[in-house]
Amino acid sequence: WQTQGYGTPIYTNIEYPFVQGPDNDYFLRRDVDGNYLYAGVPFLDYRCRADFSGVNSILYGHNLRNGTMFGALEEFKNRQFFDEYREIFVYLEDRTIRAEIIACLVIDPKEKDYVYAVQPEADHLTRLLADAKNAMELSPSPEQRFLTLSPCGYDYSGARIVLVGIVKDN
Repeated sequence: WQTQGYGTPIYTNIEYPFVQGPDNDYFLRRDVDGNYLYAGVPFLDYRCRADFSGVNSILYGHNLRNGTMFGALEEFKNRQFFDEYREIFVYLEDRTIRAEIIACLVIDPKEKDYVYAVQPEADHLTRLLADAKNAMELSPSPEQRFLTLSPCGYDYSGARIVLVGIVKDN
């Protein structure tokens, strides 16, 4: 594994380094050095391109009850907050990636696994917007690239909060 970069959605307290491991379980309970850490560390889906050049770059992290890690994503379920704060920045060693937030979903990943597709189907955006708790009105475009943030949620057992942005800058 290697440290990939630094992610910061604006106007939140989310400001953590992230890594990419050999699978999507390794960093759930490990720090960036591989030592046990209950809260784990945010990580990029192992199937994603480390340079964020893929169609859907997916970052996972815990949503801790004390509001740390990805806990601030809970705020995006509120329509006023969603409408006001619209950008995500991911800082890589050689550039900054900016994404415009287009959807906030609360899902059961077993029922809505399409959200985690690294190479999404053509109807990905349409499905996201239809399933979203809060969303912008957009038209699909074949060149759209997505940045997806996904921690656990507390709405029901197994829930995930998913914040989706469309990449605007490389």
